[in-house]
Amino acid sequence: MHHSLTSSLHCTSLALALFLICVAPAAAQEKAAAKRASTETSRGKFDPTQIDVKKGLWVSPDGRRVAWLTKDEKGIVIDGKLTEHEYPRRTRYFAFSPDSKRTAYVTLVKDKQETLILDGVESAKGYNTISNPGPVFSPDSKHVAHLARLLASEYGTALVIDGKEYAPNKDSAAWNLTFTGDNGRVVFGREVDKKYRMCELNTDGSEPMVEHAHGPALLTIPFLRGAGGQLGYVAKDDKGQFLFYDGKDDKHRFKEIEQNEIVVSPDGKRVAYAGEPESFRKVVVIDGVKSKVFSDLAKKSLVFSPDSKRLAYCIRDFSKFTPVIDGQEGKVYAGVDGIVFSPDSKRVAFRAVTQKVMTVVDGKEGAGYDAMGLPVFSPDSKQVAVAVKLGKREFLLINGQPDKKAYDEIGEPIYSPDGKRLVYQASTGGKWLLVDSGKELNPYDVIAEKMYFSPDGKYLATVVAEGDKQKVVVNGVEGAPYDTIFLLAGAKPRFSADGNLHYLATKAGELLLVEETLE
Repeated sequence: MHHSLTSSLHCTSLALALFLICVAPAAAQEKAAAKRASTETSRGKFDPTQIDVKKGLWVSPDGRRVAWLTKDEKGIVIDGKLTEHEYPRRTRYFAFSPDSKRTAYVTLVKDKQETLILDGVESAKGYNTISNPGPVFSPDSKHVAHLARLLASEYGTALVIDGKEYAPNKDSAAWNLTFTGDNGRVVFGREVDKKYRMCELNTDGSEPMVEHAHGPALLTIPFLRGAGGQLGYVAKDDKGQFLFYDGKDDKHRFKEIEQNEIVVSPDGKRVAYAGEPESFRKVVVIDGVKSKVFSDLAKKSLVFSPDSKRLAYCIRDFSKFTPVIDGQEGKVYAGVDGIVFSPDSKRVAFRAVTQKVMTVVDGKEGAGYDAMGLPVFSPDSKQVAVAVKLGKREFLLINGQPDKKAYDEIGEPIYSPDGKRLVYQASTGGKWLLVDSGKELNPYDVIAEKMYFSPDGKYLATVVAEGDKQKVVVNGVEGAPYDTIFLLAGAKPRFSADGNLHYLATKAGELLLVEETLE
């Protein structure tokens, strides 16, 4: 399989050894990393046939630690160390803390009580059931909370924070929870007098619990978070659904608010969402102000500018798509997607369809092509790059000008953080190679989709496969060969603040943490 510009977000899916990964660009720099001194630390024997990789595999936020449940009913493995439990099938809800230093999960102990195992230590008290979502860490990783059903004969559920029980209610169930961004409160839903309510309690239990006069729109409560620590969710009362964000009700009520059509501005201070005032009709609400009523919203088209001051979305009326930029409706097209603002927030681009596919940049239509990727702005906002297809060849456009070199297929272009490099993947003669600022690099059987720049843009890492081995290539320099480079459960090559690199890899049935010093 390979890239296809006919898809909205094209990527390549290939089976690499034991894993299925997606493929696309990566690159090098003329000033390549000359040396890569590496160390390997075992994370235990790893056999994916004995692990449910979708449900029982976790990688820590910093990418250095791994945990998994075994299928052979022995227990849970954390950093290569097996902890056995008598009832391993009831071991669940594993979580790493945000700082990656702590662990928590739930298991059934000898008296058949579900118990929290925090940092490897069993809690003093067990419960009939520890409810979904299991243990939740505070953002600062200092606190952990969960919901616990007290008795099998009752629905009563208590909130447990740092081992202390609060707000038990023998007649009601509770579900889902989170900490506020300041770590000071726990927010959760529960049933009160046969009505759903959203509740808040101080982390230390020092103040009376707050019970809002509304409940959650969904019992799963997909919480919203802003960059400034703001917290929100879709709520419901007798008048309908509404958005409750940063402690405020925007006063609008709808038949439904689409949970996946809510966006928070980069600074966390603004929210936009699609509400349904009546069946098959939509409005967009921005800062509490409603748009006109229209038929539908194009999926995932709501987007704020990087400075949080501008907003764009696309109205859909069957086969007609109308972009709306800063509240102003544009030209109607047969398709619109990929709306993106430039880094300086002054420009906007999107992909549009008439009889051909084109980019529209700052309101100006480009030439039409048979197929096209999504437009990408350079960090200085001066360039727009996009992959296009014309006939049987694919090539790059920069500010509407075609690149001289064409290939069988190419991937989406990506700029380095400093804007000095433009990289994409290209296929020719059955091989994939990287084109870095016009320079072709070594070809491989497969190049993994994601590429990873260091924050300063000096280094770029990508995963490649040649034959039955995989490697991490940094600025054109190949690392050691492994059976697989681990790309499951959020694992990926990561650069630290000092520019050094670490990633997880497998070799001879062992999972390894590989740490590299780049010079």
